Amino acid sequence: MNGRSDPSRGELRAAWVVLNGERRPAPATGLLTDLLATVGVTSDTPAVAIALNGRVVPRAGWAASRVAQGDVIDVLRPIQGGT
Repeated sequence: MNGRSDPSRGELRAAWVVLNGERRPAPATGLLTDLLATVGVTSDTPAVAIALNGRVVPRAGWAASRVAQGDVIDVLRPIQGGT
């Protein structure tokens, strides 16, 4: 089971990824930037880091990064706190 359709068997399956702990369909384009747009994150969004399968993706690499079936993407934002 690879998440892709198998027309010979009459099957249609959407690829999926896990974004911030939530399973959701992968973008049809496979582009990380298209997935991030679904949660309001663009290359202009300040103070955000992206991890793809546990590795930070530099902002300059977002547009060239692709997501695939089962990938885990975390949108990380700093939080302020203290005592």
